[in-house]
Amino acid sequence: MINLPQHPPIAPLFSFLPAMDPLNEEGRMLSLCKLAREWTTWQEYRSREIVKASMAEFGVTGVSISLMDKSHEIFKAEIGYNCRMIKRSESIAAHVLLTTEVLVVLDTRKVFHFIQ
Repeated sequence: MINLPQHPPIAPLFSFLPAMDPLNEEGRMLSLCKLAREWTTWQEYRSREIVKASMAEFGVTGVSISLMDKSHEIFKAEIGYNCRMIKRSESIAAHVLLTTEVLVVLDTRKVFHFIQ
């Protein structure tokens, strides 16, 4: 049996369940440091196109492609968030770090992690 770490404390103004650090967090952070911080013009264009196509496919109001550092989710392409980063403790995407699967949340009101 795997002993999972405790989840981070719930912020007073953000009552959703924050994601735990994955078991491979140290290695994941080393991999993140190897990624280019600045994307090429083609990478930025292509990521915006993927975000737009995802919004159309799923009929949602927010989509992002982002990187997750120790304390923040950094948006490389986004529609609907209108900011460049958010706290990792407030990030829905932080839950993806615990799996190798794609995370699609069509309605946060129906997923226990995000129900207030």
